[in-house]
Amino acid sequence: MPRYFFHLRDASGTLLDIEGSEHPDLGAATAQAVHHARGLIVDDVRQHGQVPLGDRIEITNAGADLLATIAFADAVTVTSATDQSGEYNK
Repeated sequence: MPRYFFHLRDASGTLLDIEGSEHPDLGAATAQAVHHARGLIVDDVRQHGQVPLGDRIEITNAGADLLATIAFADAVTVTSATDQSGEYNK
């Protein structure tokens, strides 16, 4: 099974994933990166009250080839607090 590496890039620099993890294919690795991105967004909201939509995860293979980039902005959908009726969504 191929090994993929998930490098976090944010305003302060890059945090390299030196261990990586095995996934059946790039689609599975991408799904894992989206899951990681959402978890990191939640952590930043809890700790700092900020949503780091400019951050991203870069997926590489063992040869350090860039295979995909998951922007945090693409990992979530931001919706309005009101629906069409004007009531707050609970």
